[in-house]
Amino acid sequence: MLRNRGRDASGMPVAITTESWSPSSGIRSMIVKDEEANLPRCLQSLKPIVHELVIVDTGSGDRTREIAKVFGARLFERPWDGDFAAARNAALEQADGDWLLVMDADEVIAPQDYERFSYRLQHDGTACGYVMLTRNYRNSVSIEGWRANDGSYPLQEQGGGWVPSSKIRLFPNQAAIRFEQPVHELVDYSIECLQLPVRSLDIPIHHYGYLDADKQRCKQEQYYRLGCEKLRQAGGADLKSLSELAVQAAELGFYQQAIELWQRVLTIDAEFVLAWFNLGYCHLQIGEISQAFDCSRKALGLAPDHREAALNAAIAALCLGNDAVVSDLLHAFERDSNPTAALLRACLLLCGHEQQQYDEGIAVVRGLQAQGVVIKPFMEGMVEKLQQAGNNLRAERLTAALRQLGIMT
Repeated sequence: MLRNRGRDASGMPVAITTESWSPSSGIRSMIVKDEEANLPRCLQSLKPIVHELVIVDTGSGDRTREIAKVFGARLFERPWDGDFAAARNAALEQADGDWLLVMDADEVIAPQDYERFSYRLQHDGTACGYVMLTRNYRNSVSIEGWRANDGSYPLQEQGGGWVPSSKIRLFPNQAAIRFEQPVHELVDYSIECLQLPVRSLDIPIHHYGYLDADKQRCKQEQYYRLGCEKLRQAGGADLKSLSELAVQAAELGFYQQAIELWQRVLTIDAEFVLAWFNLGYCHLQIGEISQAFDCSRKALGLAPDHREAALNAAIAALCLGNDAVVSDLLHAFERDSNPTAALLRACLLLCGHEQQQYDEGIAVVRGLQAQGVVIKPFMEGMVEKLQQAGNNLRAERLTAALRQLGIMT
């Protein structure tokens, strides 16, 4: 049920620049298309820490341009040509501040972090790239690295929780620093060529794009098409391009194609943990439970501390009726609050023969419900996986428990 997450991006790249290390100065350049729903929130969150907004519109048909003007932005237009790096770079070229902060339209910085952000710019004069954490808010818990909202950002937290990702967000405004690759574009390569140091900036970006399923699907399809072209240009045998496209295929539900791509990756690197882990996930999604278990255990053999691979292996083991393996794999999660591990433990208890186990499983689920954990998608998936594995008795037991809990009808 777990997979490797893809990119954390929306359709609107943003660059904010800060000038002369002053908290009240800065330029923000941005690429937008049909972002009227997100743009006000994004601009409002960042206007207090910039001194100029520069927006490049790539063909909006809504009120995006009007909203940009309301916030005092300088507006430019550029036709969309399918190249995210080129679009981002066109926006960067309009900026004349000293520093650039790259964001997307469906992202914000919390006001409680303004002071720390400004302080860092004022007191660190070193030209470097800053890596920042992105909180990718999601409704589903069945995602690699999922973390429950903890109330530390009460006005920004949404969904059931978030998945972390990190990349270079803040960097000097130098002509030599530009994005590369038409999809999965990064500035890392040019920063590395300049031999600039890379540091961590402990200020999160709050990203809401995954909460809009329909819009996210459209973006994923666009990234997939671009990824296919990127792989073709790479000659079809580039490990990075193959891996990126395999993740995109799985996110769109093209699991068989993802499996074939990961198998091609393994012909390049037979011990690539990410490939074995994702193969386990993809086999789970199409009901090939035994293959899922084998691939997940292979990933664990290469990386014993890979927690998501352990969870995938435990899911497969539960479906195959190997409870001892499930308990052993879940042992590593006993001291933390991983919601997926807790849900899986509840499944194990609910599928048992003893009333005491059943009652304990019910209590675990109710406790997770009280915490606001989204339960139904995972549990429905477990019923389906049990049926696919031919373990119909367990599927019936779990279904009965979920009906008692009001999760299924």
